[in-house]
Amino acid sequence: MNELDHVGLYVKDLAKSVVFYGEIFGFEVVRTMDLGEAKIAFLDIGGGLLELIQPLRAPGLHPKAGGTTPPTASTTTMPWSPSSRA
Repeated sequence: MNELDHVGLYVKDLAKSVVFYGEIFGFEVVRTMDLGEAKIAFLDIGGGLLELIQPLRAPGLHPKAGGTTPPTASTTTMPWSPSSRA
């Protein structure tokens, strides 16, 4: 691995988080996505991306399992890869 691709961070409020990281660190939004179960924003952090993820369901609840599982336990196929940014 020669460089950082992206780092994901779960947030409670995507809009407020985008404003925070933009105003405090100067990070700019390069892509947004609405996957139905989550809203996502990719911010350019210079040499990589910060992926802000706002789940649209209660954190830790997996609908298929009917119980609690870590949010990272499920995998979502994204139609766009952070590596494909131009």
